[in-house]
Amino acid sequence: MDRRELRHIIVESGREMISGRGQVDDWAIEQLTPVVKQAVKSGRRNQVLSGYWIHCELRDGRLAVAIGHAGAGERVLVSMTVQPAHPHDLPVLRVRTVGLQAQLATGTGSELYRIAGELNDLERSIAWAWLAQHEKDGP
Repeated sequence: MDRRELRHIIVESGREMISGRGQVDDWAIEQLTPVVKQAVKSGRRNQVLSGYWIHCELRDGRLAVAIGHAGAGERVLVSMTVQPAHPHDLPVLRVRTVGLQAQLATGTGSELYRIAGELNDLERSIAWAWLAQHEKDGP
């Protein structure tokens, strides 16, 4: 079992938690690694799974990701950055949920509540997929 961890920060609330690599299925990482790599390379939105899309780019050695869902229209629901580990520190996943919170506040339906519950796993899976590839390929 992989015991690696990352610092997972929700920007709006300041909530911080430690997420272990073991909390994400190997299958998800295997499926997402080539998708994330292609999204970075293409610079365009790429379909992930179950209606989700991602837009990825590298910024100063970090991965910046916008996540949306067909059920919520074209709007970005979640944006996140993933920073690789530095010596004596964990990698960091910073998540902003402004778009999702705005959609939920409008009461646009139960579909968004289902999506909101799924996004936490998706954002961690994307982070671990990119970190695995980053470690393999190097900075």
